[in-house]
Amino acid sequence: MRKILLGAFAGSLMLGCGSRTIESKGDKTTTSAKTASTDAGTLLRKAVVVSWSVEKREPIEAGDPVTTMVKIAQTIETGARDLTEVGVVEGTCKQTRVDNSRGPKALLWLFCKSKNKSVQLKLVRHNFDLVVLKGQVLGGEIAYDVFKQIKLPLGARVTTAPMPE
Repeated sequence: MRKILLGAFAGSLMLGCGSRTIESKGDKTTTSAKTASTDAGTLLRKAVVVSWSVEKREPIEAGDPVTTMVKIAQTIETGARDLTEVGVVEGTCKQTRVDNSRGPKALLWLFCKSKNKSVQLKLVRHNFDLVVLKGQVLGGEIAYDVFKQIKLPLGARVTTAPMPE
């Protein structure tokens, strides 16, 4: 009898750990449990490892520049990996820090160079999002604009990893 009561108590605790979504329709109110999720339905993750992922693209026609498709790889604690496209930049890219500009502290840097232009991307954390800032390198000065904003899982601790070769 004692084992049954302890089992029932443990089961009720497990049900109580998930978040609840309450829907009200007229006079009826329903409650449903969503284990390990928020009310928006997003999975909670403990840790996310972010890194750059680049794919060099050869010119289509003679005279066209070489371009690179830039992505952010997010790896969660289970090893599952998700790639988010950031965009296409002109030139070939390598992971390196070029400037000492002020502003948000960068998690990752990516420098892309072609014949006639240089672009620097930096990944920063802003509130609950990752933001990729794109800076045009002109005469030693870099002006950054928001290039891509990526939603992070709520409560996730973010760490970085080097870009795979």
